Amino acid sequence: MSRPVVGGERTLKALAAEAAANEARYRARVRTVLRSQARYRARVRTVLRS
Repeated sequence: MSRPVVGGERTLKALAAEAAANEARYRARVRTVLRSQARYRARVRTVLRS
């Protein structure tokens, strides 16, 4: 089964740009979450030592 080509090169470039933007946003979110978790773990350790 073959499928028709839609849009061409311009569509492919737009999809690549969108994927790159989403990846950057995803990486920023992951970085924020990991940083928050590290701070939380540090606080928990401090409380448990008390």
